[in-house]
Amino acid sequence: MFEDLLQTKRLIKSYYYYPKLVLVINIAEYLYSKGRDVCIFNFDKIKWEYYPYNLNFHMKCNERSENIIFEAEDESEIPNNFSLVTSIKKLNLGIPLSEIQKLDQNLFKINIDDKIYLFRIIEGKIVEEKIKGLSEEIINILREYNELSLKEIVDILYHKTNSSRDNIRKEIYFLKDIGVIEIKNGKVLLNNNSWLKR
Repeated sequence: MFEDLLQTKRLIKSYYYYPKLVLVINIAEYLYSKGRDVCIFNFDKIKWEYYPYNLNFHMKCNERSENIIFEAEDESEIPNNFSLVTSIKKLNLGIPLSEIQKLDQNLFKINIDDKIYLFRIIEGKIVEEKIKGLSEEIINILREYNELSLKEIVDILYHKTNSSRDNIRKEIYFLKDIGVIEIKNGKVLLNNNSWLKR
């Protein structure tokens, strides 16, 4: 996920402070582990009560450093040389935008170009979440049949798994909400414009 995020300059927008904070620190640690100098702009904006963990990098701001701009409020805060910007706003920077959305208590999604990543935050670390269980069964059925009606999927999985019809329907709508599948004219199909990184 970090490699994909760092392929090009990128704006990460979200209303949620905590996942942006953890992402910035995790990326700084990742870059530092690769031998890069890392500089976080607006370091003074960090609310450390949200991150009571040790930092595994040393900040070094110089002409060679990878600059990460945390919680930029407008375009004037952005230097020419930067790798990543986080903001609550959709800043006009002319670079790819990735958005972090909250799906559950501790489940987030981020779109990176044509990929969707799911992740949780565990002890200050971003942990990618793989699609498994009932969701994986739904995806596999759609790969096999291309498209089916909601009823057909529910019937197939009701007989194949121990899940109730209601749980199967909920899982289908969850996959629709995170952009993995589409429902068009009563047919369920995989969303080809946005596939889930697995």
